[in-house]
Amino acid sequence: MRAQIGDVLITDLDASRVDHYTHKIERRYGGAVADQQKALISNLWEEAKDHVEINRKGKINPTLDTKVRYRVKKQTKEWSAEAHEAFLATARSTLTLAADLLYFTGQRGGYATKVRWSDISEADTENGKRWVLRVVQQKTGKALWHQLPDPLAERLRHEPHVSEEFVLTNAWKRPWASASVLNHAITRHFRRIGIKGFTMHGLRAAAARDIASSGGGTDGVKSITGHVSDKLARQYAEDYDQRRVNSLTVEAWNADLRRKASAKQIATPEERRRKLRIVG
Repeated sequence: MRAQIGDVLITDLDASRVDHYTHKIERRYGGAVADQQKALISNLWEEAKDHVEINRKGKINPTLDTKVRYRVKKQTKEWSAEAHEAFLATARSTLTLAADLLYFTGQRGGYATKVRWSDISEADTENGKRWVLRVVQQKTGKALWHQLPDPLAERLRHEPHVSEEFVLTNAWKRPWASASVLNHAITRHFRRIGIKGFTMHGLRAAAARDIASSGGGTDGVKSITGHVSDKLARQYAEDYDQRRVNSLTVEAWNADLRRKASAKQIATPEERRRKLRIVG
């Protein structure tokens, strides 16, 4: 923070300097991280203002009336298992390869369309030799070491190099011009088979969902998707945790109800009616 703002006192900050700082953070790490940094400045100010050594000179918290860098957009609709299966069963191979790469790496379309064969190599891991992808995300600049799941590694092992440089190519055997063009091709195919509501980015969301459902948690999701902030990764993990805990709780409840019923601690509906008739 000092490297970006300068060696100044917190009382030297104003809304303009905070906005300038969070703008630089947003460009490099994303809006969520920028807002986290703003919250840190706000907390430091609130802590410092009560100390006699701090002369605020009438200033208020410098983060007030500053820009919010991250706003929650409409949540991307994850590909359902049925939609995913239908797409893979009906789309041409150039699109199914793109879908496999997007899903099994959890990356954004802007990166996936630029993956080169030279980015993929075999490396020694704790489980033996595995195929890995070196990822430097375009949006965040975050470097990732990504072991490819077996289905993708197996496909790439036998996939012809239509382009000597890029892994993904279109129907004309040329690299995709942009992520937007690939997205349009995917949504057009969905419309062709009568399925609506899914976009290319939904594969990234589906990957995060499935990683969370396998017990990967927030750290597991971040290790695949490369999210810098915990916010979205935690959302996927918490959604799964709620379902998991709910399922375990209901199953335990069912077991307890069965135990009580077998012990005659809870009368059956017929027993209740019979007792009511006797009482009546």
